[in-house]
Amino acid sequence: MEATEITKLFVGIVFGSFVFGEIVLYLVDKERRKIHTEEKPLDIQIYLGWLERALYILAWHLNESAFIPAWLALKTAGNWKSWEDGQKGRQRFLVFLYGSGLSVLAAGGGIWLIWFLPS
Repeated sequence: MEATEITKLFVGIVFGSFVFGEIVLYLVDKERRKIHTEEKPLDIQIYLGWLERALYILAWHLNESAFIPAWLALKTAGNWKSWEDGQKGRQRFLVFLYGSGLSVLAAGGGIWLIWFLPS
């Protein structure tokens, strides 16, 4: 990789994972923060979201986009037991799907930025 490619990748990851991700989640998903603070500490959720969006951007950039649905399937299978407890479990599952979709959308903004930045 050339220095300009590495710089573009870094800018795409920073903006896609941190900036776009937090803007999208703040504008669209204000209630998500309230739901997660009742169950788990919010800080770890934010950090994991940043890491996950960075991995999505890297997967797209390396033309390994099959990683994204495989990862989402593993996440879904891993949490299946916690979603079986009635209405509260269903609510958690919908928040999970919603948040995962927003993370993929924000990562798409980061990869778009990488593709369209001048070399």
